[in-house]
Amino acid sequence: MRRKPPSCSAERRWLAAIGLGGVLAAALACGCAAACDTSDEGNPSERFTGGSVACGAGGCEYASSGWHSAWLHFPGGKRYDFEHGLGTEPTDVGIYLSFSEDGIGRVDETDTAAPSAGNAGEMQLIDDRIVRVKNDTCAEFWVRVTARSLTASGVDAGSTDGAQESSATDAAGADAGGQ
Repeated sequence: MRRKPPSCSAERRWLAAIGLGGVLAAALACGCAAACDTSDEGNPSERFTGGSVACGAGGCEYASSGWHSAWLHFPGGKRYDFEHGLGTEPTDVGIYLSFSEDGIGRVDETDTAAPSAGNAGEMQLIDDRIVRVKNDTCAEFWVRVTARSLTASGVDAGSTDGAQESSATDAAGADAGGQ
């Protein structure tokens, strides 16, 4: 006796193929779409006037915050204009990232930081007034920026209160040479 193949209508096979195709199309669409907007147009620079400048025999160094407190939130696409107050273009800039808003822990090793790598901390502009950094990923970090100058001439110690100001027009003015 011959076995009868299991019955599966053409309509059922067609519906299964459409369903599988839809699932695959949705998966491909999710893999190709950006998880966040990292465009410059969608993320105007935010001016940061806080931080501090310390000078010594080797020049001056700006730091946006200390190692153990008040790092700036740095989600995907975020751009900051750090007003460094050095009075000259920095000779060296450092970008440090942490998963904690307090940077590096004081007692335990649960809060850590590392120098930025790749496009997690891009430098977009460096001049005698600002350092512009951007998180060109969709990962969320907290950021600390340092800038060093070998000379102490023209140093403006700037603010140490950690004040922030969000303004695309301020950033555009800085780009156009406005003060």
